[in-house]
Amino acid sequence: MDWLDRILNDPLFQDIMHPSQEIQDKFLVSVAILIGLWLLRLIVLRFVQSRVDDTRTRYSWRKTSTLTIRRASNVC
Repeated sequence: MDWLDRILNDPLFQDIMHPSQEIQDKFLVSVAILIGLWLLRLIVLRFVQSRVDDTRTRYSWRKTSTLTIRRASNVC
């Protein structure tokens, strides 16, 4: 099991398994932003669905909001 000890004690493995506080903070901020964008999308779609009767327009809003969230998530 010497190979396992070498892997577990490898500095790269330690960095991956125990990220710094700064990296943890950045990760949590990214997750919070993604959840916020997702909630914003849901709110906008609910608003559009209640105000717009045209199915094509609602479809367009749904697709556009999905693409916008996906592009914004690539930035995070």
